[in-house]
Order: sequence, then C-alpha cells, then structure tokens
Amino acid sequence: MQEKTLLQTALIVAVLGVTILFLISGRIDFNKESLLNAEGGDSVILTGKITEIAKGNKFTKITITYQETVDIIVFENINLTENNIIEVVGTKNKNKEIIAEKIKISYLHN
Repeated sequence: MQEKTLLQTALIVAVLGVTILFLISGRIDFNKESLLNAEGGDSVILTGKITEIAKGNKFTKITITYQETVDIIVFENINLTENNIIEVVGTKNKNKEIIAEKIKISYLHN
C-alpha cells in the first residue's frame, strides 16, 4: 500500500512541476534592449524590418533596422523579402553581427 501511495504522490508532484514550469516559461522574455549591451558570444533576440538582403554561396546576409542597423548572418537557404518584419534569435559575434539560430516572420510584406 505504501508503494502505491508513493508512486501516486511522485506522479502528482511531477505533473504539477511540469505545469508550473510551463506557466513560468510563458512569462520569461528576452531583454530586447540587450543587443546594445551584448558582448560577443551573447545570445540575443530582436525584431526589425529587413532593409537589405545579400545572398552568397554559403550564407545570406540580412540587414535589419532595430534601433540601429544590424547585420544578420544566416547559414541556410531562406526566402525573405525586403520590408518584412522578422524576429531573430541568435548569437552576437565580435563584428557586431548576429549569427541567426532562428528567424520568425512577424509581418509579411508583398
């Protein structure tokens, strides 16, 4: 009987813990102002308007306006156009460029 009670208690605590973590994670927000203060290697998230796209053989360089002009480097084939609003999650390098890990289109301009 005690083993069954212990198993039920552990299951209830695990479900409650996962639920609480899920609810808390929805409130966590990256500091969108952190790009100006970020060091090389820091993770950043920012939203901006695409002003220029330059495709190379192995990467695409996207320039966006976000409080200032910021260059985003993408190492995969991506289909974006100028004037799209995008959200970028990535890592800032020493040259003040963002190496994109994830790009989400917030507004698609035709």
